[in-house]
Amino acid sequence: MRAITVPGIDAYGILTGAKKEDYRIWEPRDKKGRILICSAAARQKGYACGYALCTAEIGRVTEYPPGPGEEGSIFGWQLKKIRFIEPFPVRSRNKLSFFDVKDVHICELKGISMQEWFETYYDGLRHWK
Repeated sequence: MRAITVPGIDAYGILTGAKKEDYRIWEPRDKKGRILICSAAARQKGYACGYALCTAEIGRVTEYPPGPGEEGSIFGWQLKKIRFIEPFPVRSRNKLSFFDVKDVHICELKGISMQEWFETYYDGLRHWK
């Protein structure tokens, strides 16, 4: 499955539905299929970092022109149909483009509430230092 890395705080926002768009300096060529959302390995206090956490579909992609003194456009990717997975460690090296993760590692969880998923999986992965 194609995967992207986002900072831990952004991954948390995607999981909770607070962050509906991710911003990139490139437009995805192929929006078909699901993508794996991975939190970056850089530790952020209170967040799970270095894990694959959920899958999503890329919806609308909006191009935002550069502001004064900026170079190049920014692309806002709508992330929709978020599905929780059984988290697993990922070594993404904070790549800015898609990278591949073997499907055998990905186990989407159906019928689990957000609260149950956080209590069962996410809370134990958070960094507090």
